[in-house]
This record gives sequence, C-alpha cells and structure tokens, in this order.
Amino acid sequence: MGDKTITDNFRCDHGIAAQSILLGARELGLGGCMIASIHQRNLRGCLNIDPNHEVLLVIAIGKPVETVVLESTPVDGNIRYWRDSNGVHHVPKRSLDEIIVSTYR
Repeated sequence: MGDKTITDNFRCDHGIAAQSILLGARELGLGGCMIASIHQRNLRGCLNIDPNHEVLLVIAIGKPVETVVLESTPVDGNIRYWRDSNGVHHVPKRSLDEIIVSTYR
C-alpha cells in the first residue's frame, strides 16, 4: 500500500518491492502473483483499510499446485504457454541475447 500522508506519487517502487517479495517467496519454494486489477472499494471494506493508504498491488502467495518448466523459444518464435499430457505447464522464454539491447560490439 502507498501511504498518502507521505506522497501521492508512488510511481514504480511498489512493483519493485512486489517483485522482490515474489523472488523471496520463490526461494522458499512458494509461488505467487502480483495483481493490480482489484476492486478497491470492496478490498478496503473487507480489510478495513485506512483512507490514507492507497492499495497499489495485491500479492497472492502460496504453495504451487503445478509444475512449471521454462524453456527456450522454439525455432518458429512461438511464445505461447502450453500444458503437456502430464499437466506440466511449459513457458517458452526468449534468450537474454534476444531481449537485451547492448551498445557494445
């Protein structure tokens, strides 16, 4: 949450904090997801959130119930996720060489 008594300009700090929390959860064998599309009014009411705090993200953390495998993008460039016959969730990812722009040659 963002404390509006400090600032109204939260920019991206909450995303960086959420990513760090999720990486820490992963190191503990947990899975998680940050969610920004939330119903503010309902959440405020359920959790009795002070009006001086703005909900920036919700982080869901728990024990994964599926196996996720990261793999190289196939030759055709398809990055669609898919599940095999054993329910394993395959997630193609581009290589670092494909996504990092470098000025060094």
